Amino acid sequence: MWVSSRVIKLLKGPKTEFMCSCANCYTGCASMLVIRIGLEELIDSDLTGSFCFLSGVAVGAICCLSRIAMAWQQACLTVYYVAYAENPQNLKFDSTIPNRTQEL
Repeated sequence: MWVSSRVIKLLKGPKTEFMCSCANCYTGCASMLVIRIGLEELIDSDLTGSFCFLSGVAVGAICCLSRIAMAWQQACLTVYYVAYAENPQNLKFDSTIPNRTQEL
């Protein structure tokens, strides 16, 4: 926890950057755990691996959610093109696809 706090402090940029607030908060949490609760040995040995694992899982979950959101849009667009390919004369379609093919 101490090492990651120091690394974040080294990587932070200007004061308006998001990493700056994270570095200060992270350092404050580490200091509070050591001074008030007395968990220095536990922080130095056990919590770093757990924190890294949970951070990786959280970031992976966020990336997964954003990928699902993009896949949903791609699937909708693909269905539109498949339906158009099956019957281009259907009255439910507007002139979007013919106009695009003319541009190309």
